[in-house]
Amino acid sequence: MDDILASVGTMGMASRLKRVSDMMLAEVNQCYRHYQISFDAGCFPLMKLLDSTGGNLTLRDAANALGISHPAISQKASQMAKQGLITLAACEDDKRSKRLHISPEGQALLQQLRPLWQAIANAASDITAPLDGPLLDTITQLEETVRSGEFARRMHAHVKQHYYDAITIHAYTPALAPHFDRLNRAWLEAYFEVEPYDDTILTQPEDYIIARGGEIYFAELDGEIVGTCALFKEGREFELTKMGVAESARGKQIGKKLMHHALKRAEERGAPRVYILTSSKLQPAIQLYRQCGFVDIDLDPADNDKYDRADTKLEHIFTQANAA
Repeated sequence: MDDILASVGTMGMASRLKRVSDMMLAEVNQCYRHYQISFDAGCFPLMKLLDSTGGNLTLRDAANALGISHPAISQKASQMAKQGLITLAACEDDKRSKRLHISPEGQALLQQLRPLWQAIANAASDITAPLDGPLLDTITQLEETVRSGEFARRMHAHVKQHYYDAITIHAYTPALAPHFDRLNRAWLEAYFEVEPYDDTILTQPEDYIIARGGEIYFAELDGEIVGTCALFKEGREFELTKMGVAESARGKQIGKKLMHHALKRAEERGAPRVYILTSSKLQPAIQLYRQCGFVDIDLDPADNDKYDRADTKLEHIFTQANAA
């Protein structure tokens, strides 16, 4: 069926602008949900205003600043107050007027929202930069771009890059050892069981990994240790093992940053290859390994001596210079 709004020309312009706005807001809300952030894109103008002004405005001030009706602002403020993001209090000089303040919960949410807002702004710039020509043609181009999923793809790409850049990788220290145990034990208990070999390595990483020439890395994001992995030295090559990411930080590029760091270190140390033993149950992890250049190879008979759960093996081969 033909697009009726497009066919009526300028008469449908306002409706088409609302349509593309609704599509973009829906994509933004989906992005929030993907990163486990409970926020409604429709509340962005008021939340951004409060953030920019220090969070101390009356409803009338907010309505005037945003060019939105007082009832509309009052409705959004009530919604945000019910969610605990702001507080509403009667003004001392005019009990009929209410003053808005960002709550501690709202401030905590803002820490999560700011990088996503920047990513959304970058994605919007990406998709609007090529637009040119008469207004109706431009609206058509914008509608087609958003409908194609390009806006959503750009948002996710920018958010992922933010998280990747924000992660700090730390080398092993005895003080960090408990995180190695905690993060790995969590996924092992969730999907399998902690086998005796696992328990030995997790409780004695310095003896079984570091002292034997291996390395352990930890990923820090927003002041928390949220990921870890290890290189277990076997002759000149390494097994990449014990990669664990906190459930709250999954999807935030932790595994990717750890993987890139581990591969770089192994190559710097002249390893001909790195291999991984894993389980086909862990498909998201296997997908990451393949994206980082690992390829599937056959299991050796000795591989199951390490882990009963291992049914998949992958390897990453470095340059011939290293292998020589």
